[in-house]
Amino acid sequence: MKILFPRKKHLHFIHIGKTAGTALKHALSDYTDSRHAQIYLHGHDFKLTDVPDNQYCFFSVRDPIDRFVSAFYSRQRQGKPRYNSKWSVAEELSFSLFVTPNQLANDLYSDNWKKRVNAEYAMLSIRHINNSYWDWFIDERYFLSRKKSIVFIFDQTSLDSDFEKFKKRFSISKKALLPDRNSVNAHSNNVSFNTKLNKVAELNLKRWYAKEYVFMELVKKHFSL
Repeated sequence: MKILFPRKKHLHFIHIGKTAGTALKHALSDYTDSRHAQIYLHGHDFKLTDVPDNQYCFFSVRDPIDRFVSAFYSRQRQGKPRYNSKWSVAEELSFSLFVTPNQLANDLYSDNWKKRVNAEYAMLSIRHINNSYWDWFIDERYFLSRKKSIVFIFDQTSLDSDFEKFKKRFSISKKALLPDRNSVNAHSNNVSFNTKLNKVAELNLKRWYAKEYVFMELVKKHFSL
């Protein structure tokens, strides 16, 4: 009797900055070929539009405010120690103006026009902070039209348990492990950094990132997180 095995799914990783993508790619780098999946680990430029219609993708999401704080400190340290991504001229100016994410967010809608203009400039200049989820998923109509192409979404707050589910679902080796949070391969920020935001800063960011929260709500509504 001929035994038919299910065809492998071609899974493309869409790497959204500051959503634990570096940790996921490190964990999967030696295990991209499993019984049920062929995994492709892409850089930040790979978008949903790049996924062939007959193939699939997965990605990770994170609360936009948490992502903002992480991005601020990641770029402030120029990606070190894992990377050494030099500041752009605009980033250098931005970090000369703002020392903490709270200071930047607090000035976003300031009545003081100079503070407001400086904050807007920084928000549009600092890498990752100036990215939108929609840069990878285009718009709501297109995102939902490709719903069947999206087979797994990690939530940064439940990354460990999500990764175990992912491994089980796609027959990934048990040897595939996420790096320790404090290791270079995790590319995470120092826990000593001041991540606290005051109420004004939080409200300003929710206003600035309103479209990001629309995306997060779509993910929660149409996918099981």
